[in-house]
Amino acid sequence: MSSEACDDLRLAVSEAAANVVVHAYPDRPGPMRVELWIHSDELIIHVIDHGCGIVPRVERVNPGLGLGIQLIAALSEEMSITANEDGSGTRVGMTFRISR
Repeated sequence: MSSEACDDLRLAVSEAAANVVVHAYPDRPGPMRVELWIHSDELIIHVIDHGCGIVPRVERVNPGLGLGIQLIAALSEEMSITANEDGSGTRVGMTFRISR
């Protein structure tokens, strides 16, 4: 990957991890897992928590500007946000193109 692409990847993963720290566990600490693998010419990364999930907020009670998800979407080729298979927490998926 180019150094610019690596910078984009680092920033996107940092934003996803920061979202876990700030939003997933509002009343307690909790675990976070980062998974990554290469598929063909893509690097796929998932940042996973088992916190409260993504919920709409009318009143902003947590710090931040709320731009992290848009930034991740802009920096990655593809982005997804899903609930974990067991219904707990959130999985943020990001795909980055790699050159071989």
